[in-house]
Amino acid sequence: MVRVSSEEAVNRARSLCAEQGLVVGISSGCNVAAAGRLLARHPGARVATVLFDTGHKYYSTALFGQARPVASPPRPHVLDERSVRQLDRYAPGWEILD
Repeated sequence: MVRVSSEEAVNRARSLCAEQGLVVGISSGCNVAAAGRLLARHPGARVATVLFDTGHKYYSTALFGQARPVASPPRPHVLDERSVRQLDRYAPGWEILD
């Protein structure tokens, strides 16, 4: 599991558009940022991710420079015990990367 901030996800989505011509959404930016961290942590590994949304619905958001102030305080994303058991069962050796 890889933690990616909203700011990093937006910045990565912007860079995908500017550098690769891929108009993707914020969640796709998050996926690519997480994949990059995995590659940095495990050099030489093969990492795949999915860009499953387009950026077209984000034209009026911070992704395209139309930021609206929204109060969303940072909060921890705690895994519940059931999720930890499932991860241990189906993905032994999983880890959280910050």
